[in-house]
Formats: sequence, structure tokens, C-alpha cells
Amino acid sequence: MRVTKEEFTRLSSRATGKPLQEIAEAARFRAKKAAGEVLAADAGQTKRFVVYQQPIGKPRMTQRDKWAKRPKVIRYRQWADKAREQIQHITLPGEPISLSIRAYFAMPQSWSKRKQAELAGKPHRSKPDWDNIAKAIQDIFWKKDEMVAEGHVQKFWDDGNGARVEIEVQ
Repeated sequence: MRVTKEEFTRLSSRATGKPLQEIAEAARFRAKKAAGEVLAADAGQTKRFVVYQQPIGKPRMTQRDKWAKRPKVIRYRQWADKAREQIQHITLPGEPISLSIRAYFAMPQSWSKRKQAELAGKPHRSKPDWDNIAKAIQDIFWKKDEMVAEGHVQKFWDDGNGARVEIEVQ
């Protein structure tokens, strides 16, 4: 998605005090929401939705994290808040049975165009671990995640549609 010069100026980091990456993510989300891509598609009891952010895994939490604010935990909580905000208009099943997650990771800008083209859409085999991604998604959207009986997580490099997490719940 391309942001016009006027919109970029209007949303500049000086005006909002937010980092440019966050502004770009918000602009992409608004465009996709306007196009109807963010809404859940009902297929019986199946809900599908997308969180347009770089996927992250849930960090190990300790009692100390309640008062000693570790940067990793702060980043996770900010990510979780943004994810909840993006899907606030979707009614999630109260007790999901099956959860399918496809996480797409942005490629480092330091990589050559050739390397990026070679790995586009290919499996992502580095951190975060797949189980930490699943824990993050479950803990963000459901208070009781023990009811999920079946789960499937896939990690890929960005396929040209941006970093995101696609979630399907039954």
C-alpha cells in the first residue's frame, strides 16, 4: 500500500509523536479495513481474522515483571494492545476448539533484493519459536486458553503482503 505525501505529512512522527514504523502500520491497517479485508469471514463456526503487525513470541514472564519493566515484556504488552485494538470489532468464539495460525515475518532491510526474492513466502526457521507465537495469540484473545484442543502454527517470510498474523478459529 502506498501512502500519499499529504497523508504522510499529516501522520508524520512530529505531529503524533509516534515512530514512523507504527504510523505506516496504522496506515496499512486503515487501508485494509476500508477495503474490507480485516473483517472476519464467517463459515459456520469458523472465524478468520488478520493482525497486521510483525509477529512476536510471548516472553517468559516472572513475578518480577509486575514491577521491574523489562523491555521485552513492555514490547510484548504494546504488541498485544495493538492486536486487540485491530480486532475489537470482531466477535471471537468464547471457547475455541481449534486454532490455526500463519505468521508472516518481515525480511531484514539489510538483505539483498535477490535474497529477499528467494525467501519470499518460504518457511521462517529462526526465532521466535512457533509455540511462543501460539502462546502470545492465545493469551491475548482468550483468558482461558486451555480449551484449545488442536493447534497449528506456521511461520513464513513475508510473501509481499506485509508482516502479519493470520488466525483461524473454530
